Amino acid sequence: GFENCMKIAGKFMNFESDLLKKNLLKQPDGDFPELKETLDYFKTAFDHEQAKKEGNIVPKKGVDTEYDETMDELVQIKKDGANYLREQEAYFGGK
Repeated sequence: GFENCMKIAGKFMNFESDLLKKNLLKQPDGDFPELKETLDYFKTAFDHEQAKKEGNIVPKKGVDTEYDETMDELVQIKKDGANYLREQEAYFGGK
């Protein structure tokens, strides 16, 4: 989608209309934003096939530090919960 917009905008460079040029040329000459860096980031930030299949976007490890830290905390919480459950089962004679 956005990559095609970038290509289309480039086709209007030779138009005579100043308004079209202003709206479709990339900055600094026009108002069309430079999206290459952002698009490149999102090409590699997550698994696109997995996102299509599962319906959600999960960042690859190392892309979003805050997300990585949260996921690590969740893993630790699950481990702590499992350990506590084993301790309580042993104490109360369960399982």
